[in-house]
Order: sequence, then structure tokens, then C-alpha cells
Amino acid sequence: MVTSPLPRMELNTASLPTHLYCGEVKCAVIQATNTGATSLTNLCLATSHPCSLGEVRLSPFQPVVHPTGGEYCHVIDPTYHCPTATKVELPTGQLDPGQTAYIAVWLYGGEKAQTYDLLTMLCYTPLSNIPGVTHRTVSSVTRVSVSVSVTVESRVCDVTPSSENRLHLLGSVVVNNVGLFSVSLQDTHITQLGLVSDRWILQKLDCTIPLMVYPGASISIPFTAELSEHKPGAAYFSSVSLGGGPLVDTTSDHVLDLYKASPTCRNTTSVQEGEKAASYNLGMVVFWEGSVAEDSNKTRILHAQHHTPLLVALQPTPTQMLSLGLSYQESWSADFKTSPLLPVPITLHVTNCHSTPLTVLVTANTTAGRTAPPKDTLPFMWSGMVKHQLLIADHVTHSVDLTAVFSTPGVYNINQITVTVEQGDVSLPQLMTSSALLKVDAL
Repeated sequence: MVTSPLPRMELNTASLPTHLYCGEVKCAVIQATNTGATSLTNLCLATSHPCSLGEVRLSPFQPVVHPTGGEYCHVIDPTYHCPTATKVELPTGQLDPGQTAYIAVWLYGGEKAQTYDLLTMLCYTPLSNIPGVTHRTVSSVTRVSVSVSVTVESRVCDVTPSSENRLHLLGSVVVNNVGLFSVSLQDTHITQLGLVSDRWILQKLDCTIPLMVYPGASISIPFTAELSEHKPGAAYFSSVSLGGGPLVDTTSDHVLDLYKASPTCRNTTSVQEGEKAASYNLGMVVFWEGSVAEDSNKTRILHAQHHTPLLVALQPTPTQMLSLGLSYQESWSADFKTSPLLPVPITLHVTNCHSTPLTVLVTANTTAGRTAPPKDTLPFMWSGMVKHQLLIADHVTHSVDLTAVFSTPGVYNINQITVTVEQGDVSLPQLMTSSALLKVDAL
């Protein structure tokens, strides 16, 4: 009885890194050699941790073919349970006996320090029909250690309408280099910010901000985004370069693949726009570089990207939530020689313009100052209860009685009252637009 030779393949993963930093993106080459007597096809690569395929070459080297990305297949045998794998696009469509495929893979260090076993599995099928053989697999395990690098947080500071009545989002990204001087990671530079959203588009940043994050230090990078006119749907990746450097191609397969595999991509936030709610997929991607001191006094450049969710709860603008006004007698006269202090009653009117009850905190600041000459006099003070917490029903006005105290004549700005709407751990400041000048004359 004559049987066909079984297909065979050797997998060489010696170039896979055994050490990465959090967020590091590193390219390695996996070698797959056909050691059998029959040609192989339908190569599929699966790994136990996020990775993305790069270019594929054959020996002898052929013209580079870039995979399309996002194209997935499964092993042929339905009884074999293998993770979803990425198809390896061979330049010639097959791997002949004795030939080696050099498969570039982009590995990602992840978002936290850990040690794990990276399982690399390659599935393939013989080009010729061999009875009883549908596919074969070969696998390898690499122990990978991931060290701390930087931590990234992004937050929304404010959402305001522009002159064209289009919403603008103001936020910040805080990058903290948690490494100390004893750690080999040095010279950390933030090179690029990316915003992934189906509605928001990142705007140009101020490039004069510091870009280097020294070990043990942190920086805050402000950014703005504009609500686009696109209909909610597929996420859009908008990027800006920091410091005028070149942009990383965010449409490249490895950037998109690694982002799609992150928990940030799967985070959906409920967003409130006025009285309407919508669901947006919002995420920030921070690209950074650093130099790493290795053995034998060698230094290599590290390229990394961090993914962080941008949690947003858009609220109506301040004028939509509260209407504020002051009532008081604008002109007073006093004999400061007889009585050194002049108390003046001030009433603050707070109207809830929102459709639900609001918790409002009113604080009369004691650091208020004079707005008219002479400039060398003391600021006025508040007397009595200077902090009030109110629960105001919708479309109801509440009045707060305050007392301002003056010790010298002059013209004062008494609009020194902080009013905020408290929603959980978030305080939304409210604006008072009315004039608040008070004149005190000496008798």
C-alpha cells in the first residue's frame, strides 16, 4: 500500500521578544519552513495575545505583499477548536517544499505589567489531496515579561457651544512616567494623540507644550474636539502630531488591529446632548517613544501606544441649567470713622432651567477684591453663612440671602460668588452674566 507523504512544517519563533514594556509595539519575524514533500497553503496564524500581521516574504525573497488585514478564517476541521486566526497571505499563494515564509508580526505589550505565556499557532493544509488529512497545526510557546512604563488617563473638562452653535469638547490627557531613575526607560516623548469616535474630530493642538515626561513626573496635554456632522456609525480615527513630527499612519493594519483588540475599543459611553441621549464609542490613543538602556551599554528606541477610554457625559450648557441674578442696593454711604464696617444685604436668585431637580452649591468667596481705584484699599468680606447647598426643583427659583461687609469707600465688584451644580463627583460651574457693581461713599 502506497501512502502520500504527510505535510510537515517547522515554526521558528526565536525572534519573538521575551521582554516588553506596557504599551510597547514591537515587530518580530516568525519563520515557517515547509520541511515536507508537498506544497502547503491556507496558512493561518493565531496567538493567545494581541498581535497584528505585517509583511510576508518567501525565500528566496519575493516582492513584498501587504495583507489586507481584517480578513479572518478558521481551521478546516469543524471538530477542532482553534482561536480565530488571521490568514497569512503568501505572495505565491503556496509554500513549496524547502521554502521558508518570513512572517512579520507586531506584538503589543498591553496596558499592565505581567508575565504570560505567548502561544503561537500556525495552521496549514496540503495543496494536494491526502486521504484523511484536512489540516495540520504547529505551535510554540514563548514566556513574555511586561514591565511598567507610563500610565495614561483622559478626561473631559468642559463642553461648550461655539459661535456656530456646534459643540466643542475640551479635555486633557495626563501621562505619568511611573518609572524611577533606576529603571532603564528614559527620555519618554509624547509624539501623537489620536481620538477614536463616530462623531468627534480631534482639533489641532498647541505644540508649545512640553513633550518629554521625565521618570517619576507627569504632564497634562490639553486637547479640543469638535462634534462633526457625520451620522453616528463607524468609528473615525482623527490624529494630531505633537511637536511637528510625522504622524503615525493610524489606518495601518497594526495600529487598527491592536486598538480593536483593546478593552478601550469595546467601551461604549452613554452621552447626553441636551434632552437626547446617544451612545458613542470614544477612545484616546497616545503614541510615545522612549530610549531603553540594555545590556552592554546599548540603547534602543522604544515605540509604544496606549489606549484609554474617554468617558463623556455631556450636559446642557450652564445657561441652560441655571439662571442667576443678584438684587441689592447699588449705592451706599457710611461714616467709617464712627463705624468701621458697613454690612450690605445681597440676595442671589437661582432659577433651575433644567427639566429635573438639581443640587446646587453656592459659595461666597472671601478673596474678592476692588475693581476701581483707589487700588490700595482692603477687599470686601462676606459675613454670616457663606456656603449654601440647595435642592431646587425644575423651573423653580430659590433665593439666597448673603451679607457683604465693606471697610473703605470705593466701587466694588460683588460678583464673587461661586455657583456649581453637583452631579455625583462632578461639579459643573455656572456663569453669572449680570452686572454686579456696588458703590460705597464716605460721609
